[in-house]
Amino acid sequence: MTRIQFKFWLDDTKADEQELIAIIERWKNQRKFTKAVRDGLYLYWSCEQGSTQALQELYPKLQAQSIVHNVDSLQAEREALQAEREALQREREKLESITAQLSQLTQNKPTMGFTNARGQGLKSASDDNAPKTLNVPTFTAPTFDDDSDDDLLTIRKDTSTNANQNLIKSIMGLIGEKK
Repeated sequence: MTRIQFKFWLDDTKADEQELIAIIERWKNQRKFTKAVRDGLYLYWSCEQGSTQALQELYPKLQAQSIVHNVDSLQAEREALQAEREALQREREKLESITAQLSQLTQNKPTMGFTNARGQGLKSASDDNAPKTLNVPTFTAPTFDDDSDDDLLTIRKDTSTNANQNLIKSIMGLIGEKK
């Protein structure tokens, strides 16, 4: 068996290399230096290859700590997901309650020609809740020969932009809701 020796130099004027010199001296006295160099070179080479095998072999406690850390983080994530699930369930219950209330409000109310999403509605005048027609005699307004409508009636284009709001308010008033 042939033994090969490698030499390297450290600069004792640099602070970080002075610290390495002190560590090497201590390891030489404890007869750990050769093993430390071998393990260090093996670890460096393994990491350079993209593998953590040397790290796991040399420091199995780190792997156990990593597993415990992963379990802890997974447990925290599980608890966060459970809390989010519970919050979503509460929101679902609120939405179901609101849907039930809306369903109750729309039952037995006159729809005045409108239908809901299921096609229900279109109540006629014979329904109990629908408006009734009154039996009132018809009459015409008197006309005068000298009257002209030009000075009494001004015709102009409607420029309002809230017609949709007026329609919704009218419908809500018919079904008994106030906005």
